Amino acid sequence: MKDIRIPGAVIRREFLILIGCFLIAVVLNAGSIAYYQTNWIELITALDVTFVIACIMYVLFGIVRLFYMTILRLYHKIKSK
Repeated sequence: MKDIRIPGAVIRREFLILIGCFLIAVVLNAGSIAYYQTNWIELITALDVTFVIACIMYVLFGIVRLFYMTILRLYHKIKSK
């Protein structure tokens, strides 16, 4: 069985994308706390839900990137013919 090697740059890029999704989820949570005028302690107590939302956003963003890369590859194949 062959070993799969993932370059460090790819790991770093994916980690930064995940951190970006988490920050967006935290900002959305803070915005909803401000909009509904609830306690700011919910920013910490709802951290597990925020992380789940960030993971869902990461998966959805990955699907969009996969779709985009597929379209680009098909376009380049058609263009090269």
